[in-house]
Parts: sequence; structure tokens; C-alpha cells
Amino acid sequence: MDGSSDPERQAALKQYKEKLLESREWEAKLKALRMDIKGLQKDFEQTEESIKALQSVGQI
Repeated sequence: MDGSSDPERQAALKQYKEKLLESREWEAKLKALRMDIKGLQKDFEQTEESIKALQSVGQI
């Protein structure tokens, strides 16, 4: 009894595979968003440093 003729099992496996693929897609999207955030934080920090440098030059 290999279960290959059980339609309920086949449907459950198909649904599992679909959800697994969907989960991997969401993980990829999340990773891309995290990389975007990391880049934006780097840009923000660089801008903050530039503003601090400009302010210190203005005080001199």
C-alpha cells in the first residue's frame, strides 16, 4: 500500500507543495526588503554624518 491511489493524500501533498513554494517566495521578498532597508540605513547614516560635518564647519 503506497498511497498513490489515495486522492485525499494527493490533494494534501499538492496543497503542501503550493504552500511551500509560496513560503519560499515570501522569504525571498523579505530578504530583498531587508537588503533595501540596510542600504537605506547606510544612506541615512552617511547623510547624518554630512550634516554633522556641515554644522561643525558652520560653527568654526
